Amino acid sequence: MINLSMPIYAANMKFPDEYISGNPGSTTIKTGATGAPGVGNSKKMPRVHKSKFSNVFTILVGIVKEEIKVACAVCGSDKIYAEINEKPVVFNNGELSSIETLSPKDIVAAATVYYMTNADPDYEEFQETAKKVISDIRSSGKANYEDALLLCDSFYYTAKNKLSQDPASGSPAFIDGEPLSDESIKEMGRFFKPNISNDFPANTSIFSAIDFKEKATISESEKTTIVDIISRCKSGEFILPYEWSADDRQLIPSLSFLDLYIPSEDFEDALITMHRAGTKIIQNMDLGKTGENAIGNYGKCFAFIGKPGTGKSTMSKALCAALGMPYYPCTTTRYSEEDEYQGKLKISSSEETSSAAYTGSSSNFKFCETPFLKGFERGGIVVLEEFNLADPGMLMGAIGQAIEKPFIIEKDGYLPTVRHPLCMICVTCNIGTQGSQMPSEALFSRTPHVFEIDDPADEQFVKILGKQTEDVSEKQIKTVYSTYRKVLDWLKTENMPELIKVLTLRHCLAALDQIAAGISTKKALQRTLVNPLKVYAPDVAEDVKVGIIDIIK
Repeated sequence: MINLSMPIYAANMKFPDEYISGNPGSTTIKTGATGAPGVGNSKKMPRVHKSKFSNVFTILVGIVKEEIKVACAVCGSDKIYAEINEKPVVFNNGELSSIETLSPKDIVAAATVYYMTNADPDYEEFQETAKKVISDIRSSGKANYEDALLLCDSFYYTAKNKLSQDPASGSPAFIDGEPLSDESIKEMGRFFKPNISNDFPANTSIFSAIDFKEKATISESEKTTIVDIISRCKSGEFILPYEWSADDRQLIPSLSFLDLYIPSEDFEDALITMHRAGTKIIQNMDLGKTGENAIGNYGKCFAFIGKPGTGKSTMSKALCAALGMPYYPCTTTRYSEEDEYQGKLKISSSEETSSAAYTGSSSNFKFCETPFLKGFERGGIVVLEEFNLADPGMLMGAIGQAIEKPFIIEKDGYLPTVRHPLCMICVTCNIGTQGSQMPSEALFSRTPHVFEIDDPADEQFVKILGKQTEDVSEKQIKTVYSTYRKVLDWLKTENMPELIKVLTLRHCLAALDQIAAGISTKKALQRTLVNPLKVYAPDVAEDVKVGIIDIIK
């Protein structure tokens, strides 16, 4: 634990009493000195008490005078990266990690930065007081006596209410996080669109260990965060204004599906592209246009490509939920034939024969619509899962004209059927996996919207694991993810790209399932990150076990 009481009340820091005006008494203002009862009391402690000066004021003055260099970036909702006099520190959900041992002065400075940039409303009292103190010192050279007391008091009692408690002293404390390494600092650059804090002087945005500048200069129009896009989806902003039948509505995924979904930029880009196309098509339908004329130039198909387990199918279903469209997943295998798309005949019972497509026939065969054909005729998002497993020539012959003008498929192999204007076709494609075939160039050229879905960035990946698992701690989630990342990095270093495709997010979730069931972390990781590699390369799997799994503490 990193105790806060000791450094904030340490007597070896010179207190800058010359920066305080309006001392009502004759006593010297210094660290540990108290004001009169009720003066500078924080609302975090409703009982009247004597507020106490601390080194928090000392640090804030040092920051204003630029004697203490501070740089800070908020990387997501619960992680803050900062540099204190060029020493990198990371705050993550009550944990404080650093690359080297921090002095008491560094700890107070780091905590002050954490307070100033935290989005939790409980920190607002301190933030507002700090801003007033900074403004007064800049304008007049001094802060008001009561404001300085309130700054120190608010800091202490906010820490008492929000941070962990040091079991030895009972004082507020940060949890001592895992030490940072040069590599882990570099990985911070992979976080999505960090917000550079402007609550401090001009030296705020100067980083020595990491370059956030490129991401910090993203235009305001591009600053849509993960939380923003999901909340916009759940508000119904992207639901297309089309009246689906009662049966079709049963196939629309609920907006609650998005509660567990962590979107990527690819999701957002695909969503707004599909929404625009759907809106244009509906406008054409409102003008009385049908079929090919209603679809116009907005019937282009989408391809989601990437290694297994990156969320291609989940993204397709999330798009259906966000757009309010029926979801038609279609399984594709190397044995798929034309009737997977054109409809099938199946042997029916005598009771079913009367409802068969061939009315008046004595045949015991009944025509059945497949998911592809249903979505094609009725509208919705049709998803051809792993479409590059199927024979390229067969697939081109079966749906080549369905996914591009004239938008027709031969139902039951002979009956021309026109595509519903609001049928959007997506295909998913695993890259470089066994059993895959090179798709027909002619067919794949008809899916020009190609999105490569990769593993999520570190913070998004951890959030996905957290949302999709129960009964595990944040530390266990981080251990599983960091081990997964180490294995992938090692395979990459050893130039084994084919083995990288073996391990996916699914294996991390499986490891957490076992840990939640009471199985040890090492055993769970052995079974989910090592044993799958044994199927393809036993020697490599043993190296991973000895070099990565066995040394986990």
